[in-house]
Amino acid sequence: MKNHMKCVWMSEEVLNYVSNFEGGSFNQKFENLVLFCMKEEKSKTELLALLDERFRKRSLDLQCLTYVTYEASVLIQELVHMQHKVDAFASLVTDNWIMHREGKE
Repeated sequence: MKNHMKCVWMSEEVLNYVSNFEGGSFNQKFENLVLFCMKEEKSKTELLALLDERFRKRSLDLQCLTYVTYEASVLIQELVHMQHKVDAFASLVTDNWIMHREGKE
């Protein structure tokens, strides 16, 4: 039962939009449009909540990956530094061994 009557002022653009919506009379078209929007709002709100949760989880994943990448980068730098020290030590040992050997001959 429809027991509310309202007078509505609207632009030509809105009038055309409502007039092109499904329904017989203008009132029926207007009501169908509002009901459609209410239904869509609910489903879009639910979808938005789902997407927000996915985004939150992906953001946390990204933060974790960023941290792991940083830690790996630091480890690689430390390993490269250690490799340079090992190379320098190996060179020193080799040079000393060659000098020691040449001194004995």
